Amino acid sequence: QLKERYGDPVDGWMNRIYWGDNLQVMSHLLKEFRGKVDLVYIDPPFDSKADYKKTITLHGKTANSDGTSFEEKQYTDIWSNDEYLQFIYCRLIIIRELLSERGTLYIHLDAHKSHSVKLILDEIFGVNMFINQIAWKRASTVKGNTGQGSKFFGDNMDYLLVYTKTDSYIFNNIYTPY
Repeated sequence: QLKERYGDPVDGWMNRIYWGDNLQVMSHLLKEFRGKVDLVYIDPPFDSKADYKKTITLHGKTANSDGTSFEEKQYTDIWSNDEYLQFIYCRLIIIRELLSERGTLYIHLDAHKSHSVKLILDEIFGVNMFINQIAWKRASTVKGNTGQGSKFFGDNMDYLLVYTKTDSYIFNNIYTPY
C-alpha cells in the first residue's frame, strides 16, 4: 500500500494517508493500533446503484471510461444486497477491533440501508452499545429536488448511527447558545 506522511511528528505521532482497499489497510493497522483508536467516522458507499463512469468530450470526440482502472472500481456503487452487507460487515468487525475501550463509531448512511446496517452493528457491538441515530437534513437531494413530488416524499435525510465498544466511552459535549 502506498503510504504518505504529512506534518511534523507530535508526541511520536505522524499523520498518515494510506491508499488502497480500506479492508486491507485496516487489517494492516491492527498490528499497531488494535484497541487504541478512540474515534472512527466512516462514510461508506450507500448502495446507491450508481455507476460512476465518466464520459469526456474533447474536440468533438467522446470517450467513455471502461471501468478497468483502480479508481473506477473504487467508486462503482452497484451491489447485490448480500454483497453490500458482507462488504460492510467485514469492515465493521475490524473497526471494533481497532476501537479502544473508550472508542466510538459514527457511520454515515442514508435511508436505503441504515436499517440493515443497524442490525449488523447490533450483532457486532451489542444492542446495548447503540448510543443514538442522528438525523442529518440536507439542503437538497442529490438530484436537486428539495421537496416532495406528487407520488413521493423528499429524500433529503442522511443518518449517523453511533455505537461504542463499552459503557465507558468518550463524549465531548457540544454547547451552542439558544
